[in-house]
Amino acid sequence: MGVCLLGYKGKDLEKVKDWDGFVSPDGEFLKVTERGNMEAVHDEFAEIYALNKLNKNLDKEYERIQQNNPNYRSICLGYKDILIHCLGYINMERLSDHLLIEVPDPSINGYKVTDAQFDTLARLVRINGDDERDLMQVFKYERKMGEGYQYRR
Repeated sequence: MGVCLLGYKGKDLEKVKDWDGFVSPDGEFLKVTERGNMEAVHDEFAEIYALNKLNKNLDKEYERIQQNNPNYRSICLGYKDILIHCLGYINMERLSDHLLIEVPDPSINGYKVTDAQFDTLARLVRINGDDERDLMQVFKYERKMGEGYQYRR
């Protein structure tokens, strides 16, 4: 898998139309795969990105979280989920009939969606012609919407 480690922000977001990816806490969009690609590449991207761009080993990051929070000792997270919940990134991907937005659970490592992340998500929703109601997923922890929350039309 070829991994692009460039981040896109502001006007450059037009260049990532029709891509799925992550949004960093500072609002940069990291493209992972073109929309419609059903291969599970987000975990592989997360591992490579964390090692090469953040200089972090995701296994060690999660071990640290498990040591500090006994509630997570019996939970196994994949690399995508560690990047989201332990380092504060957001995953954005288009499924067949809706947009999936996965945000950090603040109870794991204290990360919440930043204003910069929300701004980037809102811009990408407009650029891609997605339904703006899908942005409600960003608030699922603040509004206690539950783990499986997803806006239904």
